[in-house]
Amino acid sequence: MRYEATYIYLTEDGTWPKNPIAIIPKDLDWLQEETYVAIRDLRPSSVMGSISHVRVLEVRPEIHVSTGRYSQVIRRVLVTPVLSLEETNKAIGEVDDELPF
Repeated sequence: MRYEATYIYLTEDGTWPKNPIAIIPKDLDWLQEETYVAIRDLRPSSVMGSISHVRVLEVRPEIHVSTGRYSQVIRRVLVTPVLSLEETNKAIGEVDDELPF
């Protein structure tokens, strides 16, 4: 039985989805609000290997107390997609190319 886990939830609109996109069997306490992370998709599909850049919107740590000797720590992390540094630089360059001066 795992005594710690981090659940990652992906949102577009800031609401918490029903199911996480990933469950990591460790308490990733370094994942705090405003942290930026890259997520690599390793599921077998057409997007396998793609990298998504996300920003942590909210962190909800929970402690689950049971009747046994040990309890559990669950860290729920809500993330939203953001542009990568390369995508941001490219977008800025395209805007600069359109400026009349």
